[in-house]
Amino acid sequence: MNRSDMFQEIDFLTGTKIILKPLALEMAKDIFAATEESREELYRFMPWENKTVDEAKEFIELSIKQRHEGTDLNLAIYESDTGRIAGTIGIHKFDPFTPLCEVGYWVSSSMHGQGYATDALLTLLRFCYDKLGLVRVDARTAVENTASQRVLIKCGFREEGFKEKAELCHGVWHDLKLFGKILAY
Repeated sequence: MNRSDMFQEIDFLTGTKIILKPLALEMAKDIFAATEESREELYRFMPWENKTVDEAKEFIELSIKQRHEGTDLNLAIYESDTGRIAGTIGIHKFDPFTPLCEVGYWVSSSMHGQGYATDALLTLLRFCYDKLGLVRVDARTAVENTASQRVLIKCGFREEGFKEKAELCHGVWHDLKLFGKILAY
C-alpha cells in the first residue's frame, strides 16, 4: 500500500490527551482563531501567516491535495476533553529512497506547557513507525525556539547539527538546530 492510500485511511489518531484529524475545510475558522491567538509567537518562527480565514482555507485545500498525492500529511491537534483545536502537526519531505521524513508542529499560545505538542508528536511518531514503516524522522527549530526543542527532546530526538541562516521568516534570518530520531519501538 502506498503513502497516499495510507493517508486516505486515517480518520483520526488518538493520543493520551489529544486526537489528530486530517485537515478539512470545516476546520478553517478554528485553525485561523488558534493562529490569530498565537500570531505574535508564531510569526517569529513560522514563514507562513494565515492572516485571514480564506488564507487558512487555502492552506487546508493545499494540505488536502498533498494528502491525496501522498506527499504531506497535515493534521489538526484536538484536545480530547474539550474538542478544542490546539494546533497542527504534519509530516513532509519524504525521501524517495530512504524511509524518513521531517516533522513540524505548532500549538496555540494558550495551550502551551500542557503536553499537547509532546502527545501529538509521540502519537504521530507511532503512526510513522507502525503504518508507514519509517526508520527516521527529522526536525529543525530556530535556535531561539527552546520550547519546541524541549518537545523534541522529550520525544527522544537528539540534537544532530546546526545550520547558519537556514530559514527566512518575515525578513529575519534564523539559525536552525537540527534534530533526528531513529524509530524503534
